[in-house]
Amino acid sequence: LEGKEPSLEDLKKTLRAASGTLTSGETTASVGIPSGMNEVVVTLDVTVITTVDADDEVDFFFQTTFDDGVTWFDIANVHFTTSDNGATAKRIIRFKPAGAATIVTPAQIGGTRISDNTILNTMSVGDQMRIDLVFTNPGGTAPAAAYNAVLYARCAA
Repeated sequence: LEGKEPSLEDLKKTLRAASGTLTSGETTASVGIPSGMNEVVVTLDVTVITTVDADDEVDFFFQTTFDDGVTWFDIANVHFTTSDNGATAKRIIRFKPAGAATIVTPAQIGGTRISDNTILNTMSVGDQMRIDLVFTNPGGTAPAAAYNAVLYARCAA
C-alpha cells in the first residue's frame, strides 16, 4: 500500500463466510493483513450455539503469524459453555498496536492455549490472521456452532 490509498478490499476481508452448523472444529484459511495496517477489528457473528452437556465448550481462537504462516499464535479467545446453549452472539474484537516494547511468550510455545475470553493486547497483529474453532466434548451430545467473521484493518495513529 506504499504510495497509494488503500481500497475497500484492502480494508475489509471475510475471515469466515457464513458456515452451516459445524460439529467438529476447523481452522479457517488465513487472511492477509495489508501492509501498513496496524489496527484490526473483527466482527464475529455466532448464529448457532449448541452446548447441551454440562462439559461442552466452543472456543474461537483468533491467531496471527509474523513469519508468513509458519508459526501461529493465539491473540484472543471467545469462549462459550453450556450456559450459552441455544443462544446467538455477536462479538467485536479490537486488536490495537502494542504500544511500549514488550517480550511476549505466545501461549502455544508452552503447549497451552490463551485463557477463555482473553485478548492479548501486548502483541500487535502480524501479516495474517485466522480463526481456530475448537469444540470440547468429553462425552454425550456433540456441541455445534455456525458463524461468520469479517476483518477490518486500518492504520491507527
